[in-house]
Amino acid sequence: MLSLLDTPAYQKEVVVVDGRVADGCALWLLSRDILITISQAQNDMGAQLSNLFKAIASSSSNSSALVLIDVLRELVKKCSIEILNNSRLINGLFDYVCRMRKDVSVSLIRCLIPIINTRPQLRNTLFKSLKKDLLCESTVCSAVPIVLLLLRSVSKRREDGGGGQFDQSMSQSFGTFSTQALNNMGCKKNVDQAVGLELIGIIRRCLWQPAKTKVALYDGICEIATQTTTMLNQFLDMIVSHSRLIPEWKKAEMTTSCGNTVHLFEPLPHLIQTLECLISELSSFDPEFKIEGTETLLRQGADQMETWVNMAMRNDVVDLGLDRNVEWTTATVNGRSSILFTQMMLSTYDVLIEHMWRRVEAMETKEDADKLVVLLNRRKELDRLFKEKTVTKKDKEKDKDKEKEEKISLDVSQSEILTSAKTLSSIMQKLMKVSETDDNVTTIDVRTEILENAQMELLEWTIGRCKVLSSALIKEYKPLHSIISGTNSLLSLSKNLIDFYVGNALPTWASNVEMGTLIKSAAIESYANILQFLCIKYKQTPSKITSTWFEEKTGEDEETRRKRKEPNLIALRRAHFLSCALFQQVLNIENEDVEEEKKPKAQYELQGKSVLKAASAALSLTKNVKVWSQLFIRIIKVLEVETFYNNQMLKDYCKFITMCSLRCADSDKTISQEMNIIMENVHEFLSEEADDLKYHVISKTTLNVVIEFLFSFVEKSMALIRETFGFLKDFFVKPPNFDDMMCSLLTKCIEITELVSRILQLFVQYKMLQERVTEIITNYFTTIQMSVLLFQNLTKGWGRGMPEWKSVDILATLVKTKLRPILAMVDDHIGFSKGKEEMKKKISQKTRYAKSKRDEKLFSKFSHEREAVQHGILVLCKLIKDDRFDLQIKNNSIGYRDFRIDMEVLRNKFSGEANEEVREPVHKRRRKEHGNRNEETNENDVNASEARSSNARSSEESEDEMEEAEGEEARHEENTVAVVKEEVDEDNQHVSRGVSPAF
Repeated sequence: MLSLLDTPAYQKEVVVVDGRVADGCALWLLSRDILITISQAQNDMGAQLSNLFKAIASSSSNSSALVLIDVLRELVKKCSIEILNNSRLINGLFDYVCRMRKDVSVSLIRCLIPIINTRPQLRNTLFKSLKKDLLCESTVCSAVPIVLLLLRSVSKRREDGGGGQFDQSMSQSFGTFSTQALNNMGCKKNVDQAVGLELIGIIRRCLWQPAKTKVALYDGICEIATQTTTMLNQFLDMIVSHSRLIPEWKKAEMTTSCGNTVHLFEPLPHLIQTLECLISELSSFDPEFKIEGTETLLRQGADQMETWVNMAMRNDVVDLGLDRNVEWTTATVNGRSSILFTQMMLSTYDVLIEHMWRRVEAMETKEDADKLVVLLNRRKELDRLFKEKTVTKKDKEKDKDKEKEEKISLDVSQSEILTSAKTLSSIMQKLMKVSETDDNVTTIDVRTEILENAQMELLEWTIGRCKVLSSALIKEYKPLHSIISGTNSLLSLSKNLIDFYVGNALPTWASNVEMGTLIKSAAIESYANILQFLCIKYKQTPSKITSTWFEEKTGEDEETRRKRKEPNLIALRRAHFLSCALFQQVLNIENEDVEEEKKPKAQYELQGKSVLKAASAALSLTKNVKVWSQLFIRIIKVLEVETFYNNQMLKDYCKFITMCSLRCADSDKTISQEMNIIMENVHEFLSEEADDLKYHVISKTTLNVVIEFLFSFVEKSMALIRETFGFLKDFFVKPPNFDDMMCSLLTKCIEITELVSRILQLFVQYKMLQERVTEIITNYFTTIQMSVLLFQNLTKGWGRGMPEWKSVDILATLVKTKLRPILAMVDDHIGFSKGKEEMKKKISQKTRYAKSKRDEKLFSKFSHEREAVQHGILVLCKLIKDDRFDLQIKNNSIGYRDFRIDMEVLRNKFSGEANEEVREPVHKRRRKEHGNRNEETNENDVNASEARSSNARSSEESEDEMEEAEGEEARHEENTVAVVKEEVDEDNQHVSRGVSPAF
């Protein structure tokens, strides 16, 4: 099982949600479940733990290591006592845990925390190891989150669920996991104030570490603040004291360089977000200031936030030390410093805008609204300058001899910040809600004239931050994601985004936004990303997502309502709305712009792709193949009625159709029927005899896209069939079950064969796409050959009864009625010949050589697979003695080019002529008669004539005897195929197998 997780062919990324592997490689997830079952059944837990720790430490990828940590987590929860008895193994783990990759080391300690807290010796050993790792530059990034994990484990968990700007909606949070594990051991969580204070002292040292360490520290403090209440005052005091030491907001003061590397002196956005988080959490936990010092700390924190807001409002681009004369290139240290500092300031504005919005929402004062507008304008000004200087433009007049600037990548993680989904959802709700008195005024209780000037800027900023947050959610897992993006907030935010994109119940100013703008594209992209994240997170419980899509109907009885609320039906309706109704809406708007000869907009392509991405995410909630079949019937009709002027949108839609078709039931014949109809329409269009095609999507501009769509469907279908054949080959299956599975697979092969034969006709009739057609034919032969080899492997045990199998009958029908015509057609038309017109093309010698090498590889593989499939069928015919598989094609080579003469076959063929006397050749008799006449007429010439004739006969007879001797010697010395292969392997020589008549 461990070896399966380290297979290079399966090096895929897994999706981690709330610290658990939620989705990824199916083989890895199967291995995880089997390992959990096996490990729990073993008596020697020490050996199991040792193997697990070694596999995690030596794993070749983070993904496989996280899967193994999931196994360990289940063991900790269900076999806690056994693991406690082997705690010495955990003790030896601490010396090198921080030397692992960061996410692996943190996840490993996270799942072992319940064991560590029950053994003070383990905790002390971990403390000593962390103190050394905090001082090492290579291990500090892993040590800081582990220190914060320990602090969180010895702190009291919040019972009110938090009340700040963050959410707490983890499906399997650290607290619940630790509590479950401790309950299984019969223990209770210990709140150790002394240990917490010691950890606070260790954390203070991290404030003087590099920026990356501070980022990890600030993120960990935010996570702790939302989960515990023990150290809120101490953390706030520490952050407020550190905030007073921040240097002036200048590029020279906030950036440092070491060689070519540029770092921030202080990650200011993360510091401000941490201070804001601590203030909001402490004020919600102790609103009446019952704890001593709370009021003073909150006042100091609020004063510091106000100082930062005023500083951001007062300083313009010039005050920050950034103007158009500053270097903006990654080739120099000064230029990289400018870029990094600018990105940090943009994130600083984002954090302050979020802070001011919460004040506007809570206080509803026009003074705070004015500050919000100023901050939006400052950020917009800086962002415009940054894009102007960093977005490269092609300059045709540029000197070609000028040296290219050396670009060095920047570590932007120091300046990246995420905005809370709770805040973004609140802004979208306020902006999109229509007032009862005037539909052009939102419900925010501030001055109307301010809103009219700032609402569009605020909407653009909000959707931009939604895009950043949603992209980060699906990119990689971070513990902060679970508290910064709660499920309820994400669901509310996604609803507001899709309503804005579609235009449902919007104020007038928002409904006037055109479809082809950047803000619309960002909105639908953010919606697709959020939906993908939620669908992966709640894949096992889809009702949590589908319940928000359910629409109530008046006058509906309970039974009908219960059926309509079924998750599969709701997912189907949502996917149909996105992939049909909404996609057609985008397509029609794009077509109108094309017909009116407006400038084409790339935003429509991005929006169409995001819509289909969201539909795929909605479909992933269901495992019922009937849902996919129903959706396929609906989406294929779009190709019948719609006209595509944009080929990229057609490509994306065809990919979506292919994905749906491959998920449908095998018994559904609709897919193959529709694909055959599309292929027939293609042939009718090429023949120029079609009056009315069923699929109007086929035109001169879209023909190549439609053909490639059919090719892709055939290739992916055959790939899935080959994968299933490989499964049957590797795992033993009883003959009855094997026969049933082979029946369904070969039936699918017959359906694919119909399409393959029509694809072959594209080249035969119209001389199109020779290379692509050859690739598909080669893959088809490989697929059929795999099925034949499977039957050959079973002939030893069940060869006598195989002719009576249903699957053998299907294969015989496939060979006789489908495969034979394809082989004959392939032999006549597929080959190396490019034609005179192809050779006359003006291409460089290098390109011509590259094409010849590519053709050599392509057609060599084709020749091998074509002959292999016929040879395999003939071998199967001999093994099971079934004449239906006696596949003979006229004018082609049979088998692996084995041209040796079979004497037994010759005897059977010429059995009637073997006993006849050998007649003397006619020319020899005539020569003898002519010699006798000359002897009677001229005796002087007889001796000379006889001498010449005897010499001639002797020379001819000697030549015949030599040829016969050589032939006999060659036949006696002829090697078998096995001997020839053995000699080639030993001598490492290349043996030519001849050339097929097909070429």
